[in-house]
Amino acid sequence: MFKVIVQRAICNFLEEYFLFSIEYFLIQLVVLCLHHALSLSVAAETPLRSSSLTSGSLGRLLAPRRYNFKDDMEIFSQLLEVQSNTHSFDQLWDGRWWS
Repeated sequence: MFKVIVQRAICNFLEEYFLFSIEYFLIQLVVLCLHHALSLSVAAETPLRSSSLTSGSLGRLLAPRRYNFKDDMEIFSQLLEVQSNTHSFDQLWDGRWWS
């Protein structure tokens, strides 16, 4: 009787382990197939010999290699024209701005 109980327990364990292994294998297979399908679709849309930095809309946004950034600094660094606005905020806080 004890031998039959042990045999059934071993059979039940092996069945559960085998079913778990099959489920795990199927999940891994589905994940692998999805990964492969996604990588193929991305590879089909992106040519191997072109670079996203040199072609397409991004290539037009990049500055040429001989671009002089000093010109932009001279144009946009006119800090003398900027005036402080703190006196207006002080009047607003005191309530004198509307009067």
